Parts: sequence; C-alpha cells; structure tokens
Amino acid sequence: MTYAQALPSSLRDILDLFDSLPPCTQIPQAGRFLGQSIGPAWLIAMGLPLLKFGSLAGWKGKQFYENGKVLNIVERKKQELEIVPIDASIARYSKGAGDALLLRYPDNAPFPWNRVMDELRQLPDGRYLGITSIRLPLFSTLPYPFILTLD
Repeated sequence: MTYAQALPSSLRDILDLFDSLPPCTQIPQAGRFLGQSIGPAWLIAMGLPLLKFGSLAGWKGKQFYENGKVLNIVERKKQELEIVPIDASIARYSKGAGDALLLRYPDNAPFPWNRVMDELRQLPDGRYLGITSIRLPLFSTLPYPFILTLD
C-alpha cells in the first residue's frame, strides 16, 4: 500500500489531516518532487481538465531550486519540461493556524496561475501534503489536495 492510498479520501478528512500536521519551518532543499492528486474521485476528475486549461496538461510534479524558486514539471511528447515559475516561502496558513510552505505564482504568471497558490505541510514519511486554492469565484472555497514525493 502506498502512502497516498493510506491517506483519507474525503476532502474534510484530508483538510483535518493538514491542520494536524506541524507547521513548516523551511523550504525543501533542491530536488524533484513527483506529484499525485488525492481526494474524492469526483474532485480528481474535475481537476484534470483544469490543469489542461491552465497549460499544465501532463503535470508530473515540481522542481525545487535552492534559491526558493520552483517550476512545474510537465510531460509533453515524451519529454519533460519545467514551466510556470513559482515563488516559495514560509507563510501563515491561509485557512488555519501555523505556518505552511507557500507556493505562489507571480502576478505576471499566465491566467489562471496568477490566481493560484499551493500550501504544503510535511507528512511523517517525508512527503508533502499540498492544498491548492484558486482565488476565483466558484473556485475559492474548493481546495484541491495533492501530495509531493521526493524523486
């Protein structure tokens, strides 16, 4: 059983797990992290078209660099590309107590990424549980959970 399978599948339970994790105190060291959507099947199914709409079709994860910069990893025509830069910092969790690793797309990022942020906390096994929030009407109250695993 993978840890993703062991994670809760209900959105409420995933958010409760996120709230129970210790606050982040540092940005991860440079490395490649593979991503996986988690949560209810309906939410995962809804998220895939949104990735395509937002130019992240073929999303595989994120590449962290030592300078606090992060890039999304996508696969296109059997080739991996790093696209859509992100700024990483430690900041107050937007929906609860404590700090989280904040991945925020710059204001000049292509739409809709300039309205997206990811907040992450580390799971006991070293993976990161992420919650994506989209600052747009109809999406602002619907978090999208994922995990990142160091490759």
